[in-house]
Amino acid sequence: MKVSLALLCFGILLAPTRADAASCASTQTKASNYTLTEDWTAGSQPCFDMQSGADLNLNGYTISGGSNVAVKCTDNNSTVYSSKANDGDHVDISGGFSIGVQNCNVVKNLVIEGSATAISSMSNADLVFGNVLRDCSTLCIDATMTSNSDRIYDNYIEPAGGDGVRIVGPSSGDGPRVDHNVFRDFDLGIENTGTTKCRIQDSVLADGIGGSTPISVGSGCSITNVACEADTDCSCDLDDLLEATTCLF
Repeated sequence: MKVSLALLCFGILLAPTRADAASCASTQTKASNYTLTEDWTAGSQPCFDMQSGADLNLNGYTISGGSNVAVKCTDNNSTVYSSKANDGDHVDISGGFSIGVQNCNVVKNLVIEGSATAISSMSNADLVFGNVLRDCSTLCIDATMTSNSDRIYDNYIEPAGGDGVRIVGPSSGDGPRVDHNVFRDFDLGIENTGTTKCRIQDSVLADGIGGSTPISVGSGCSITNVACEADTDCSCDLDDLLEATTCLF
């Protein structure tokens, strides 16, 4: 017993510890690809400003705190992502940021929790996929997409009372795709106003808050194979999912 206890104590002493977080008291400007090697704590300024098309790999680390923007992209062609698989508990961007990721072309494989708007790209969004977005008090994804090949897909979106996705597409063509996403606990699930084009496809909108609206889109958007609760814009009601001929994708 004494030997086992000694070995246990020795193991605890040797166990690795996570270093104290670095500080974003001033914005970290990066003009070439950058990979995090430690956690970062933000203040009242944007934490990272990716310029000249530089990519940011969060690499399993966390940007937390902050009241401004966690990561913004000043120029085109930047990707913000994490190369580390999510273990279910880790959060890449955490805390009360006004925006988690702003104006970046590609945002993928991130867990963003607590930002008022998790992902906002008002001019140059290309791909938003593989993300888990939770507790977005305003909006989880706010995107302007200009190409028919642009997509928002394979995301889990749980605003906790905020809205899910607002998309503005081009004025012609079929429009970008919002597809294969799962929405829960939303006020408004998917929104598009006016006549800009978009395609809402192969998604599930479940358990909105009381009085919620799953889909509200303009005349330029098409809706295909979308299941939600009691909304005439959807392809079918979730209660009918057992009727494979009408509801299963």
